[in-house]
Amino acid sequence: DYHWVIFTSVNGAEHFFARLHHAGMDTRALGYAKIAAIGTATRDRLRTYGIEADLVPQEFRAEAVVDALRPILPPRAHILLPRAQEARDVLPASLGAHGVTVDVVAAYETVPETEHGEELAAQMMDGAFDYVTFTSSSTVKNLVRMLGNITPLQHTKIACIGPVTAETVKQFGLDPYIVAGTYTIDGLITAIKNGCDDCV
Repeated sequence: DYHWVIFTSVNGAEHFFARLHHAGMDTRALGYAKIAAIGTATRDRLRTYGIEADLVPQEFRAEAVVDALRPILPPRAHILLPRAQEARDVLPASLGAHGVTVDVVAAYETVPETEHGEELAAQMMDGAFDYVTFTSSSTVKNLVRMLGNITPLQHTKIACIGPVTAETVKQFGLDPYIVAGTYTIDGLITAIKNGCDDCV
């Protein structure tokens, strides 16, 4: 039995419950586990399954979940973490360092686009886009891989959903123009509309 189940994204929640239902089970399979959600969008998606999250950190990133859970976890806690296959290891590594057993389940995999890289690069070089938006570190890595290099990205403004994604952009030698203050798609849209008034 798990003490907590942590949902890090809407995709993670959707794929987890799709698999659960495919196996002929429903939310009762979670037993008495408490539920943590990263972000209000994830929380709202869980509500459609009849689940009210017990914990939604104010800051929508993995580090905030670790900080919120550590003081309330029982000894030898057992946590289920359904997430993207290529997600960061912050949650399992940080919680594991405090004696928590974390079962990581790859609920889904993001598959990068492999075609049209040259065409997209040419459009970016011609200034066809005002912004390129990144919603995760994997979207940064996948787009750079698709384009072949960072040069096309130097010809447009970069908008990031939050500081973790922005840090990945910086690791490629690029400068984010916008980093949303609220780490959601809606927060990113608002930051772009406000011309960076709502940025971190």
